[in-house]
Amino acid sequence: MPNRHVLVVDDSELTLELVRGGLEQRGYRVTTLDNPIEMSTVIRQNQPDLIVLDVRMPLLSGDKVIEILKKYRFS
Repeated sequence: MPNRHVLVVDDSELTLELVRGGLEQRGYRVTTLDNPIEMSTVIRQNQPDLIVLDVRMPLLSGDKVIEILKKYRFS
């Protein structure tokens, strides 16, 4: 399996640790963020193959993040 890159965004540190561990065990390269505000920079720098996004975050909801990403052509 190729070394695919996954970006995981969640405000829960426990969730980030669990998802990271599971994905890394299966050979994925993983970047985690606990703050969706930094996503655009991370996406530009790392160009992940997949984004796993919590839709219920206090700073910025996942639905709003997707809307912003689409607007700026990150989709």
